[in-house]
Amino acid sequence: MLAIAGTSVDFAQLRHEEYASSSRIPTISTAAGTPLDDARRRDLTINALYYNIHTDEIEDYTGFGVRDIDGLMLQSPDDPMITLEEESDILSLCVVCVVCVL
Repeated sequence: MLAIAGTSVDFAQLRHEEYASSSRIPTISTAAGTPLDDARRRDLTINALYYNIHTDEIEDYTGFGVRDIDGLMLQSPDDPMITLEEESDILSLCVVCVVCVL
């Protein structure tokens, strides 16, 4: 964490992960991933948005994150069944969101 202009900012290296069919534990590449690699490993498109400090713009590598925020939608950037297998807690988040909307 780093404070910039009074705001806490968290920096993280872009990652590329792979999952074996028999495990939910990812193998993380030692080399930095691309922004698209990192976006695809996220549980939701809204969690795959990046802020570019050089251009002062939001970057949406999935092409759906900004739209999903505007449309109040939750969507996986990957195959939803794979996401549910790898990120089982995402189902709890969906239930909480539905309860809050109702």
